Amino acid sequence: MEPTIRALRKFVLLSELVFSLAVPLLLFIVGAKWLRGTYHLGKCVMLLGVLLGVLGAIAGLVRVVKSLLKDDAPKKDFPPTFNDHT
Repeated sequence: MEPTIRALRKFVLLSELVFSLAVPLLLFIVGAKWLRGTYHLGKCVMLLGVLLGVLGAIAGLVRVVKSLLKDDAPKKDFPPTFNDHT
């Protein structure tokens, strides 16, 4: 694979990593703040929102790292199947 394509692929994975870390955390915190303001709930809602956001960010991190490791794994050449023999 060409170096520029490999570099672009790594850049896309890095931006996906940042996006998958930031979005769940931000959404859960904003949602918890909205719930507290709208329904006058206690501080435990904010704590729950932060906790769920962190768990969502960790899940996104695991997903991106798995896809990164899958792309970097060496490709195995399997022997030809029965119908592919010449």
